[in-house]
Amino acid sequence: MWLSSLLLAIAIVVSPFGHCVPLSKNDFVNRLFEFDAIGGGLVPMGQGRIIGGTFVPITSVPWTCSQQRLGSHRCGCAIISPTVALTAAHCANHIPGNGFYIRAGSDTKSRDGQLIQTRDVAIHPQFNETILEHDICVMFLESPFNTALPGIAIIPMTSGGSSLPSGTMSTVSGWGPLYENGTGSEVLRSVTHPVFSSLECSQRHGPTTHDMLCAGLDAGGAAACDPGSPLVSGGVLVGVMSWSVGCGRPNLPSIYSRVSTARFWIDFAMNTNIQ
Repeated sequence: MWLSSLLLAIAIVVSPFGHCVPLSKNDFVNRLFEFDAIGGGLVPMGQGRIIGGTFVPITSVPWTCSQQRLGSHRCGCAIISPTVALTAAHCANHIPGNGFYIRAGSDTKSRDGQLIQTRDVAIHPQFNETILEHDICVMFLESPFNTALPGIAIIPMTSGGSSLPSGTMSTVSGWGPLYENGTGSEVLRSVTHPVFSSLECSQRHGPTTHDMLCAGLDAGGAAACDPGSPLVSGGVLVGVMSWSVGCGRPNLPSIYSRVSTARFWIDFAMNTNIQ
């Protein structure tokens, strides 16, 4: 019965924010991006999740920030300049550029640190909300973060066109519970896991695009499903959490937007949106 109902909906899919988008049969069958059909499904947005992570003080990952909307944590983000933060495009799509606040300098998402309103956002021009391709967004703040304070720092970005060898260890930090479909954690947590090659990623998820980076454990049990959360390796920002199938499931690593692929556009956006 559930399969019949699901197939009837092939032509239209409801996005994470209730926006209806047309989806081809092939996209529907291969990706099922917006459905939560069986036991959690694919999670491109919603309550943040850090599965199997451990508490981490903000002073250990001071570039990590919380994108907030209407007083609640919405997505993770990374500080890339005193007045600019990076997150996933689907976290800001269809919302006015000044419709967010960014909290930095606190390992608690609902208090402390600095809370600054955004003045504008720039979504990657090739962002595809159906398959979450080029799922990356630059957010511009009304005023700068005070990087002299403990727990607030800029993370350098990886260079354009660079790549990570399979097995390279990476760490993602964000807010979330310890189990799939749980409510978001109040405190900051982090997970360290290896990245996968594009071939290894497609063997687990089916075809992925060149801007997508896989990271996780084949055994499962350790993953971040808090979209926008920063993935760092070797002291540089290499990814922005985009989507996952469930969270922390075996053989289904999380998908991140590659910063190296978007780096030239990020620099352009920052240089052309100067207040």
